[in-house]
Amino acid sequence: MEKGKLKNILQKKAIYKEALGIITAVGIVTFISKGIANQKNEFDTYKGKRDLKDYEDFLEEHDIDYRNTYAKAEGDLVKIFVKTPGEHIVTLTNPNTIDDIVALYGMDKEDLLMLNNLKDNQLLELGTKLKIYRYKEYDFSLEELDESSKWIYHYVMPNETLEQIAEKYNISIEEIKKCNKDIINENEIQANTTIKIPKKQKTKKIS
Repeated sequence: MEKGKLKNILQKKAIYKEALGIITAVGIVTFISKGIANQKNEFDTYKGKRDLKDYEDFLEEHDIDYRNTYAKAEGDLVKIFVKTPGEHIVTLTNPNTIDDIVALYGMDKEDLLMLNNLKDNQLLELGTKLKIYRYKEYDFSLEELDESSKWIYHYVMPNETLEQIAEKYNISIEEIKKCNKDIINENEIQANTTIKIPKKQKTKKIS
């Protein structure tokens, strides 16, 4: 084989490997980012865990993209914080902990740690410059949000079985397991957790 042709082949292989490496890296970053986003969508309430994705249609009606938010529940009130575009720089006038900054600026902790390459237990000194996001707050009642969801949220009581829950909602155990991927053993469901039950769709009568 001629040296010129061999050189071209080797160059093409090198370019292909480099491109493949970039694609793989992007794929990994995207996967990690989605994982973090999914964790941030979840929040705890006095009625069990909820996921902002379940309220996607309701939030869209209020021009809120659930993927750009985080939520906190205080009793029946759910505070949804929507990240506004752009980063802001602040200079600390006092020593602060990470939790102090989160409370002071209403910022999501994971965003704060990632944006500034910080550790959760780190003490921030006087004069430290931080990048922060600003958030716009929306308040909704948990009842209002749950009403908009396609799910019924059943809070599992001690000694309650999946069979009892299925009978209560007139649904099969298999259908419940299909909607709740974390249920591995139907004979060992965990108390004080939330199980999603699909709401029955009302059929329209044809006149």
